[in-house]
Amino acid sequence: MHSRRRFLGGIYLGLLGGALLFRPAAAQFRPFRLKLIREQNLASLLGINDCIIGKLYFVERFTSNETIGRAIRTLELPYRNNLNEISAIPPGIYHGLPRSDGSLGWRIQFSDTPSRKLIQIHPGNITEQTRGCILAGLSTAKAGCKVSSSRDAMTKIKLRYADATNSRPVELQVVE
Repeated sequence: MHSRRRFLGGIYLGLLGGALLFRPAAAQFRPFRLKLIREQNLASLLGINDCIIGKLYFVERFTSNETIGRAIRTLELPYRNNLNEISAIPPGIYHGLPRSDGSLGWRIQFSDTPSRKLIQIHPGNITEQTRGCILAGLSTAKAGCKVSSSRDAMTKIKLRYADATNSRPVELQVVE
């Protein structure tokens, strides 16, 4: 009788252990979702702005207005007909993966931007430090096109992402 309990207990623990091991693997493929809401003002409506300021939120799903945590501030070049390296990307949903190399360190790169390539969310504080990408910061300057503490903002995004292999897909929704 004792060996039967041990046998059944081993099967139960094996099944439980297998279920526990499976859950993290399944969670790995759950997309990391970000929502970028651009601020609108008269200059941006007239197309005479020098930059676009926005807020980047962590979200569970795009159909909901639910956000997680405080917003990360963003800085982009103004929209210029989606021209490569001088324009903000148009509103939409984009898919990408993190990458890490060189002096820019950890960042997120999107592969499906319309007629564009190498669009990223990366560190930088002024528009001269981007070529059509999105710069992340913790706050914006009262005057001018600047974000501050960019590396700290990227660290917050990376900690929220929390995947050591950088294999978890990223989805970005850009809205105006």
